[in-house]
Amino acid sequence: MLLVSIIGTAGSGKTFFTWALKEHLLLCEENAVTVNLDPAAKKIPYSPEIDSRDYIDIDEIILKEVLGPNAALIIAYEKLAEIISEINDQIKKYSPEIILVDTPGQLELFILKKVGIEVLNSLEASAKISFFLIDALAALNPKDLITQLWLGYICQFRLKMPMYYVLSKSDMVNEKVIDNICKRIVRPQTVHDELVKSKELDEIDLHIIRFFEDMEERGTPLVTSAELMEGFKNIHKVIDEYKIQ
Repeated sequence: MLLVSIIGTAGSGKTFFTWALKEHLLLCEENAVTVNLDPAAKKIPYSPEIDSRDYIDIDEIILKEVLGPNAALIIAYEKLAEIISEINDQIKKYSPEIILVDTPGQLELFILKKVGIEVLNSLEASAKISFFLIDALAALNPKDLITQLWLGYICQFRLKMPMYYVLSKSDMVNEKVIDNICKRIVRPQTVHDELVKSKELDEIDLHIIRFFEDMEERGTPLVTSAELMEGFKNIHKVIDEYKIQ
């Protein structure tokens, strides 16, 4: 049983990606279930088999605790941590091969708070990976892209699970933009050259680029969804590699 966590910034397309990937897996006759771990979600385009909103009422938390939505989400995750065994039991009833977990865009749950890590780590599976969505519309210049990559690396550092980077919303940009984004990710020297040309390079930028060059030497896994189904073929290949472990 493989657990796949879908992670990314708010508005990066996680929920749509979760739905589309589930539809693709069903077409491939895979036994996959979806788990919505965002109790603050108002509307989602699919009906998750397991839904945190069935256990947690975020509006009730906001009213009772007199909190804003972000603070309420942290409280909601503390409550989820207390009932995670019940969620695991619900997942087991489906006997799935693949579990797709849709997560909130409030990355502080995983970057700054232990409770988000605790919830994901407490979900039971024989293998776990994550897909971090890179929002193509928020990666049009080098520094915006690097910011998203930093967030992904921090999540990977905190969660301690294999992470792959998926370029989302690629249907909303042209092929040249996609090529530029991919080149920046797999060859950080490209970012250095662009910043030099634009006269925006400073000492901090150099340190950051050196970090990404080091990551390049280790091999940064990148999956793009430039063509949706072709992208899913690549993503499916990654899933199959871990599913047989």
